[in-house]
Amino acid sequence: MSRPQLVPSRGLDRGTLRRLGLSRRATLKIRQESDAAQERISPRRDEPQLYPLSLDHVARMLQPRPAALLIAGRSRTHISFLGWHALSQADPPLISCAVAPADPTYAAVRASGECVIAIPTLDMTPAVTAIATGMAGQEPFSRFSFTSQPASLIGAPLICECLLNLECRISSMRLVNCDGLFVMEVVAAWYRPELDPGRALRHLRSWLPAGE
Repeated sequence: MSRPQLVPSRGLDRGTLRRLGLSRRATLKIRQESDAAQERISPRRDEPQLYPLSLDHVARMLQPRPAALLIAGRSRTHISFLGWHALSQADPPLISCAVAPADPTYAAVRASGECVIAIPTLDMTPAVTAIATGMAGQEPFSRFSFTSQPASLIGAPLICECLLNLECRISSMRLVNCDGLFVMEVVAAWYRPELDPGRALRHLRSWLPAGE
């Protein structure tokens, strides 16, 4: 008994099919089925294609949000870089943010139940870099000549150089102990209308304008 032969799907030319002794109708059917199978496994040239992404680039792809500073404390003000934050509800605005327990602002937020979340601009890159890397020292307001303004509803001050300042109060602490995740309700908001929102910073392992 002769062994069955496998023929490559793209090798079914007319000469090959004639040598196999197939009728014209059977030949046409095989060619159609072969072409249909090839289209299912191979995307067309005009169709979008997906390519593998290294896992160390996932965080970068999920960081379209602007960089943020966290200001907390009444008698003594602490400023830290807010590494992760997300809008979890629009009305009223709720912001989920992760703060490491070792960060000085963590204890200040827990003690006061409030904070300011500020969105810096591209012009503030040196100051934000120093704060994010722990090189800002104990008095970042004086070191970077930040202009402070009293908040309207909470004790922590606003930073006037920032594009946006959000006065926040803790809405939920259910995930604070296990994940360091605070859910903050925005109770007042301040912004500078003369600044271009596209100049807000975002973090992709380097500081970039939010619009790029």
